[in-house]
Formats: sequence, C-alpha cells, structure tokens
Amino acid sequence: MKISEEIKNLILRKSLIVVIGSHHGIIYMLDSDNVNKVDEHRVDTPEYSDNEGMSYRGGTEGSMIGHSLEPKKGKAQEEFSKDFAEKINNISKKNSINSIYLFAPPESKSLIDSDWSNQMKDFIQDQFDGNFVSENPTELLSMIAELHNNKNKKEPTGEAKEILEKTDHV
Repeated sequence: MKISEEIKNLILRKSLIVVIGSHHGIIYMLDSDNVNKVDEHRVDTPEYSDNEGMSYRGGTEGSMIGHSLEPKKGKAQEEFSKDFAEKINNISKKNSINSIYLFAPPESKSLIDSDWSNQMKDFIQDQFDGNFVSENPTELLSMIAELHNNKNKKEPTGEAKEILEKTDHV
C-alpha cells in the first residue's frame, strides 16, 4: 500500500506500526514509500460452557456460587503477549527498525512493560490507546500524521494564555 505525500513529509524513518488487541496483533512495516503487513498473530479466545467454573454450595435451595473464569483469559493474554513481543523483536532486529508506533488498549500496557525488552520500549515513538486491530493501515497513518501536526502547534504563553484560560478556549 502506497503512503500519501502528507505522511511522507513527516519523515517517518524505517518504522513498525504495531497494533495489539487482547488476543490479536498485526505488525506493519513502514518504509519511505509503502506500508506492508509483515506479520499477524492471533491466539484463540478461550471458550467456556455455561456451567464451567460454577460450584454449588450448601445452604439455601438453588444457591450457586461461580468462580472467576478470568485466570484462563489472563493466561491466554500473557501467552499471546510473550509470543507477539518475540515476533516484534525478531522483525526489528532483522530489518534495522528505527521506531515503533504502538496502537494498544490500556489494559495491555502492563504486559508490554513486562514482555518487551528495554531496547524495544525505547523504539516506541508514539503510543495510541484503544483497540485498533480492525482499522485500516491508512487510518492508522492518518492518526500518526494528525498527532505530528498537533505537536507542531505552539501553545499560547503569557498574556494570551491567561486570556484564553479565562474564556474557556483552552
């Protein structure tokens, strides 16, 4: 997929766009002219029967206490995160990546902190919170472009800032 001129003007170095969901991740390679899907990793979401993890407790008739199914879900997420971090690390080393644009939900941050090497974390240029796995790469690129355009805007200072704060424009 070709990159638009507006995005090229951001001088995106050889980069990865890493999109992470809870059980699904996609890695795109970004070079001077193209965006290409390099890898995709998916771990099947654990499925549970209606009564799995439920136990009956004595006492009043019909009382039922359920056990949390979250440990199985958490284990699947941890497994996915470790495997995906290893893939990103291998692709980065193989292709001499300079930066990473990370699209991940906030609940994945603790897994990223524990599974990614410090070198990989240092490559993160920008981070976007949310689940963007189903988004088109051009949409992700436009989000990056918008962020960079907003960074170039200067914040008001001094008297102008005071006036704007008083009028609720900031």
